Amino acid sequence: PSCVRAINNLGIEYYNRKNYETAKSLYQKAIQLQPAYEKAYYNLGNVYKEEKDYERALAMYEKTAELNPGNSRNFINLGNAYAMQKKFPEAIKAYWRALEEKPNYAEAYNNLGNVYRSLQDYDQAIALYEKALTLNRGYIDAYYNLADTYGMLKRHEQSLEVLLRATSAIRFLPAAFYRLGSAYEKTSQYDKAIEAYEKALQLDPGYAEARLNLASLYMGKVKDTKRALYHLRAVLEKEPQHPQAERIKEVIRTLEMEKAG
Repeated sequence: PSCVRAINNLGIEYYNRKNYETAKSLYQKAIQLQPAYEKAYYNLGNVYKEEKDYERALAMYEKTAELNPGNSRNFINLGNAYAMQKKFPEAIKAYWRALEEKPNYAEAYNNLGNVYRSLQDYDQAIALYEKALTLNRGYIDAYYNLADTYGMLKRHEQSLEVLLRATSAIRFLPAAFYRLGSAYEKTSQYDKAIEAYEKALQLDPGYAEARLNLASLYMGKVKDTKRALYHLRAVLEKEPQHPQAERIKEVIRTLEMEKAG
């Protein structure tokens, strides 16, 4: 058994380095030596999931559940694999099994919310995201999912309220303030959108998308060419190979010509 554990642990090391082929062979070796070693099946399932081989991942997670029905994390991964294949009833069942083992499992409620949103049962999805947030006030994915659901329903004010809750609970994530800025734009609160994007840049000065949104606001709604140019140039300075670099250069040239003329 100690030899099998060592092989499994070595597989984890390779998995963490993203060397999935070597990790896979080590987990398979562990299983060959000890066919009832559930950790190796679970870890092998994780490799298949990373490789997007969801059928094999399912088989490994199902085997793990057979060997260790109390592994709540395994039921989350099992549900995720089912959901990726759009096997939603099976995914729902797996997440509820996780909750049977761990009743306050915020991730299970969040992932159930994702399934119900895919099924277009938006009220149920919203209730499940709120349940996840009741259990874990700092669960950023649940905030994002809840805000996105309200956005899909064109309930932009409620989406904005959720993102304000997120940035109040978690004050150090630039992406949360970026999303908040986008939400303010959708509700035509442009000054507040600028404040939110600026906060994102305080936390991450290299946040190109925040700068591009600021530049767009300064070119359009706010009419401040100098600041628009500042942010566009800053993007190219930080990321000369930005995917939109040529377009950004073209916009800079146009703004400079307008400013000079």
